[in-house]
Amino acid sequence: MLQDCKTWIGAWTDPQYDISNRYQEFGMPSPYIRKEFLLQEITSDAFLEVACLGVYQIYLNGHLVNDSYLCQEVDEYRRTVSSHRFEVSSYLQKGKNVLGIVLGDGWYASNLSYVGKNAFGPYPLKVWYRLTNGTEIIESDGKEKWHDGEIRASDNQNGEIIDHRFSLGDFSSPSYLAKGWKQVETFEVPLKEIPSSLPLVCAFQTDKPITTKHNGKRIQFDFGQNCAGVLEVIAKGKKRASLIVRHGEVLNEDGSLYTDNLRTAKATDTFVLSGEKEETFLPRFTFHGFRYAEIEIQGEAEIISVVRKDLSTDLQPAGTLKIATPLLQKIADCVYWGARSNFLAQPTDCPQRDERLGWTGDAEIFFGTSTYLFDVRPFFGHYLQTMRDAIDLQSDGVPVFVPYILPDLLRVGEPGWSDAIIFIPYELYVHYGEKHFLEDNYPYMERFYRYMQRYEVGKNGLLERKTYGDWLSVDETLPCPVYNTAYYAEEVRILAKISHILGKEERAAYYESEYAKTKAIFRQAYYHDGKILGDTQSAYVFAYRFGLLSKEEAKPNLLRKLAQCGRLTTGFHATKFLLPVLSEWGKEDIAYSLLLRKEYPSWGYMIDCGATTLWERWDSYRKDKGFNDVGMNSFNHYAFGTCLEWMYETMLGIAPEEDEPGFTAVHIAPRFDPRVPELSGYYDSPKGRIEVSYRVQDDGIHYELHLPEGVKPHFDFVNGILSSQRQKRVYTYVFTKEKCKTN
Repeated sequence: MLQDCKTWIGAWTDPQYDISNRYQEFGMPSPYIRKEFLLQEITSDAFLEVACLGVYQIYLNGHLVNDSYLCQEVDEYRRTVSSHRFEVSSYLQKGKNVLGIVLGDGWYASNLSYVGKNAFGPYPLKVWYRLTNGTEIIESDGKEKWHDGEIRASDNQNGEIIDHRFSLGDFSSPSYLAKGWKQVETFEVPLKEIPSSLPLVCAFQTDKPITTKHNGKRIQFDFGQNCAGVLEVIAKGKKRASLIVRHGEVLNEDGSLYTDNLRTAKATDTFVLSGEKEETFLPRFTFHGFRYAEIEIQGEAEIISVVRKDLSTDLQPAGTLKIATPLLQKIADCVYWGARSNFLAQPTDCPQRDERLGWTGDAEIFFGTSTYLFDVRPFFGHYLQTMRDAIDLQSDGVPVFVPYILPDLLRVGEPGWSDAIIFIPYELYVHYGEKHFLEDNYPYMERFYRYMQRYEVGKNGLLERKTYGDWLSVDETLPCPVYNTAYYAEEVRILAKISHILGKEERAAYYESEYAKTKAIFRQAYYHDGKILGDTQSAYVFAYRFGLLSKEEAKPNLLRKLAQCGRLTTGFHATKFLLPVLSEWGKEDIAYSLLLRKEYPSWGYMIDCGATTLWERWDSYRKDKGFNDVGMNSFNHYAFGTCLEWMYETMLGIAPEEDEPGFTAVHIAPRFDPRVPELSGYYDSPKGRIEVSYRVQDDGIHYELHLPEGVKPHFDFVNGILSSQRQKRVYTYVFTKEKCKTN
């Protein structure tokens, strides 16, 4: 544990570096730190604890201990620092040992949005470690030595500079002669330490380019899939020759790399050769969002091989879908890759431009979808810790992203974003059945509620200021007061549920009363002559989903708006609920039509334009207009990927029951469509694997369900059952096709 730690270490690797200028592309060269120590015996359970302000690689006796990237995760470094624990017995030896550490800027010191460098604290980068081998303890003490090496600079947004002319060789080998190394400096770091349970960022896949185009000294590579990653390049050439590696998501019409949407992010790695026969370059302290890469050769050099390392937090996979309809399979694949790309130490909005922040709104709406892709308990558990730290720092308000680094843009009470502190713990409980997610966060939920009461809710009970609203809707804009007040009602409704679950009946009664009052105020202020103010698709989706209008009031309005527009107009938040609401009303044929649509705006339009991850905007690119505004235009966002949650819960037909959480019981409500004649998939629930398959055949729809032992099925069928059979935990049905029709 770090509470009793006295000594953090670091080094100023560039005394001339101007720390007063935060707007620099890069910081100091990485320090390489070396500690020699003796061990009498080697135990079978030796372990190493490490915490860092920055990111790090750890070596023991020439072996890389953490074969990962950007280690460690993002913390709210003004309050908290995480520590990781590694089992290291196999790397140790009797007698002389050497611990080696390389530090990089990471989230602590890299450029972040327009804030620039060192948003959380000043250089130098700092690290603490403790190696425990039985009764022998080796820890950072200031006797370590440092030297600069081949990593000349690293930055999350701008890239990494590796110059092999400065290579230190196997600097953590016991036989290494450390000549000219200097003494490290020591520091006190008064931060709360939390042992991390979050898996590290790993290279979960390696890709070769699918095409390579040569243009003189420039070579362009297409990897066929947009994702977050880095290139591993093997090259040979003359000393001082260099490779300039640029990254981009899409191409211009002339086939050149499109990088305007990166804004100020250079997204460029530079590799300088030492003149050895073959040299391998692999950045560990940066990441890029890209499908295409371009390498410019400066000087005499030859590229031997190029592969991409696809990076993501090493989360346990949870589910998969195999869909006979190619368009829907492609959409599902896009959602998966978007999550992989953006679940990188925190749930980021995008992996490519000068932002890459942990936006609460995006995370809140996508959470349910994410549970069908991965076991996200450790991932969102850490994210919620960062959110709690932010609440402590922001006087009970919840920022629109965490950690929060934009004090001049203080947005800490944003409906649909800040209420992630309520909605994410509740959905964690529903999906996994673990009450501690509610218990740990309940005091912070109430603090946030009091903040909203104090600063956001007017004397008339409405929330009327301008907010983000239903972000990036098209053609229609829901008035902010309608959106805000609807979300506030949902906040207190869920708070009432959570209070009941935790046995806080007095608080539950209070929140139920607050919800009833807000519902009445909403209807009085915004529902007149059978319509909601603004009369948008989003208005009726929210009003029904949050219980503010009945089905009889909301359904004809939403269907009218869909018929009038001929397409969806919803933004980030309403899109999450649009398909489920239609299915709940027995209008799954319309939901399928929206999902299968190829014209703008739709998921299918993105696919038709060549997308391999979903876009930030419905109109990030238009065939008739080209690219959208470069000020905010990502081609790898997961927010519109909430349709995948509907695919699992409506197409596969499996969903958790709120009153029997953690998949103790399963709500089974498949809704079929002839345009999807065959489907199979599974979900590894907390209670075991749930498998589903169906096929539309001449004699009916054949549906098969496999449930784990002890999981109760709650069936909700709309098609007539022609035949059924149950054998152990396998349920087989043949349904009529009467509900399986197109709109």
